[in-house]
Amino acid sequence: MKNALRLLLPLLAAFLLGACATPAAISPYVGTYRAVSGGATLHVRVAPDGRVDFFSPADGARASGQAAFGNAGGRSGFTGLLPGGEAFGFSGEGASTSLWIGAQTFTLSALPPQQFGVGAPAPAVPAVASTAGAGATAGGLAGLRLSMAKGGNGYFTERSYDFCSDGRVFTRWAESQLSQLGSGVSERTDQGTWRMSGSTLQLSLARGGSSSFTVQRPEQRVVRLDGTSYAAEPTSRCR
Repeated sequence: MKNALRLLLPLLAAFLLGACATPAAISPYVGTYRAVSGGATLHVRVAPDGRVDFFSPADGARASGQAAFGNAGGRSGFTGLLPGGEAFGFSGEGASTSLWIGAQTFTLSALPPQQFGVGAPAPAVPAVASTAGAGATAGGLAGLRLSMAKGGNGYFTERSYDFCSDGRVFTRWAESQLSQLGSGVSERTDQGTWRMSGSTLQLSLARGGSSSFTVQRPEQRVVRLDGTSYAAEPTSRCR
């Protein structure tokens, strides 16, 4: 309950006292930043249309949110929502500009645009098997986490798959909606088994039933399932 209140109160206050985020509210923050809070560091990029991209140099995780409301009482800044439902916001001006995500506050410093998304060297990621007959324990997705997030116009979705080498798979799907009438967040998780047959991924989930996807690997850290791109990284879910 406390976590829900922490999420909803900033949005409710922005809705009741503020206004929709306008280009004028967003423009002072357009650019790329290094955000630091304690030992945590993020790369942040604010676009003129209110899209805000986040990148973690430590693990390569990415997420994108959208500006939704201008800050209340004539204060500079804006508030938005991440795909997982967590609120974030910018406030202040110049050297006093800050970012908050949930209950955590980050100090900001300028980051050269070309450095956004550059992190520590990533560990080797297994290649997707392309040989026909690859099984559940030998398929090239074993040990990988595939994740994607997208959104716009107040609607955000997030999906992930964790593939274990013993044939288990864990899935998560979340969506959030934000409008002047309020906000809502929903989440579904599932688990089951997976196997590779050539370039075809076959899933059998407890609640989602059976499904199959065509797998492609256009880049070392990108996997496509039926044409949808997912970021690929080692999973920690199967321990």
